Amino acid sequence: MRPADKIWQIRALCIKANSKLWNDHGDVLKRVIAPGIAVPSKIGLSDVLEAVSWNNNKHPSSDALDEDGIHVRREIVDKMIILWDRTSDDLELQSEPCIKYLSEVLLIG
Repeated sequence: MRPADKIWQIRALCIKANSKLWNDHGDVLKRVIAPGIAVPSKIGLSDVLEAVSWNNNKHPSSDALDEDGIHVRREIVDKMIILWDRTSDDLELQSEPCIKYLSEVLLIG
């Protein structure tokens, strides 16, 4: 799968996971900042982390509540934060290794 396709799928998952984001006119992502007011938006690290949490709740593993499971999930988030370029804080501008890792973590099943 091409990186652009992975980005599109990660974006869609972030929109689905985040109640503050919505999809207007098919492809234009906007963030609602007040009732009736929405501005064009980018997918940032906070949106991706929310999608990770949402995805974990949607696809819980059997070890979700034991110490090892918690440790593994913490390592996943830590690696995600390390790979993420926070100077741009935009999914579209992340490196190929970051996109590859995000797709491995988020795009399950």
